[in-house]
Amino acid sequence: GDTRIILIVEQTSDFIAIKNRGTTLYSQTFGADDGDCGKATTRVTTQVWTDDVELFLAVLNVPIIEVEIQEDIWCEYQDSYLYTYSSGTSSYDDLASAQAACLERDDCGGITQEPYNDNRYTLRVGPELYEGVSPTDEISWVTCEAEVEIQEDIWCEYQDSYLYTYSSGTSSYDDLASAKAACLERDDCGGITQEPYNDNRYTLRVGPELYEGVSPTDEISWVTCEAELLKRNDKEELNDTEELKDKE
Repeated sequence: GDTRIILIVEQTSDFIAIKNRGTTLYSQTFGADDGDCGKATTRVTTQVWTDDVELFLAVLNVPIIEVEIQEDIWCEYQDSYLYTYSSGTSSYDDLASAQAACLERDDCGGITQEPYNDNRYTLRVGPELYEGVSPTDEISWVTCEAEVEIQEDIWCEYQDSYLYTYSSGTSSYDDLASAKAACLERDDCGGITQEPYNDNRYTLRVGPELYEGVSPTDEISWVTCEAELLKRNDKEELNDTEELKDKE
């Protein structure tokens, strides 16, 4: 089936634990009164859960057993990133450690590798994945079964157009991807206008009115397609209402 199990049994002379994807399903520490359990053994009888949640007794004959069913649970995305570092330790030397830590975190939506930071693997909150738009060749991983919102087609571009008034805080960015990500985090950002007269900087604008096709300086603007559609629908409804009033 589609259920994936990674079962790891960790065993010493006085301890045993069964883990699935970093989650401990069962553990036991043995004392001096537990018969021969104080002696090292490679034969342990314990309870095991199958993928259909059936519970039964099984004999595990090796100290460490790793059973992997199906392929890797992580999907890789080139030139992509997730926003906001996870709480706690968020930077790791290797991918495996980052993936294990991410699965333990409630606020970790994936991992982004930072080429500009010694290729460190960083835990990110997400859950939005900005796919194929990283200006720094970042690589990201999210669990394949995760509901991933890919922010690639939500923006509509308008040539020779602009929005009024800069957004609060930092409002100018070197690249479009960074400007889009920042705009989505702002309550007062209605879109982005590129300024050809200012080293082609991408600026966050309040708007929300888009002055389409009338820029005297060849500006280009971006607004979320959904927002623009709603505004156009509102205008159409207003025009319909005015036409009805004129007929009356």
